Amino acid sequence: MVTKLLKRQRVTKPSEERFEDLMTSALTVFSKRGISMATIDEITDRAQVAKGTFYLYFKSKDYVVQALWKRHLDDFTSIVDNIANDQTLEPAQQVIKAFVELTRNVLENADLHRLVYGTAAAEALELCRLDDQKVIKTITSIVRGGIKAKQLSCKNPDLVVSMLFHGICRSLHDVMMSKKPINKKMMLQTSEDIARSTFDIKN
Repeated sequence: MVTKLLKRQRVTKPSEERFEDLMTSALTVFSKRGISMATIDEITDRAQVAKGTFYLYFKSKDYVVQALWKRHLDDFTSIVDNIANDQTLEPAQQVIKAFVELTRNVLENADLHRLVYGTAAAEALELCRLDDQKVIKTITSIVRGGIKAKQLSCKNPDLVVSMLFHGICRSLHDVMMSKKPINKKMMLQTSEDIARSTFDIKN
């Protein structure tokens, strides 16, 4: 009965608005049911669109997860790009700020991280991993700038940045999943300390 009522209420909307409706509905359904248990029917019913409309935007449920994750990472990439282009910061300061902002961004998007790392299927995780690599590449370029300026030390920046990125994200995920109170200030300070220690930043 509810599904039929929703179908009668469907109206024509611009493509961009339909996409946003599907993304918002998917996030709501994922939050309630978990990604693995959520169905496309539940997403389309909530978005008030036909099931066929879903496939105009996404190949599968996993691609919705990727789209949500990509949006999150795109926001963070913009932050990192701004850090890299901030001429008022020394290269070493840019590196520290990049990892501190990574931690802040993860904490501010805790629900999405819980969903992706806690309930996503293997294909969705692989799609998200590909987007992670773009962020890692951006941070690595900042680290290389610091090495070139002789403000930090690192023999293998590609590997080290990748390990730090995944290590920080995984550690924060474990904390968030523990349901214990999160000391945000301590987390941010710890990320700074790790960056300073890893890259031998003294100032």
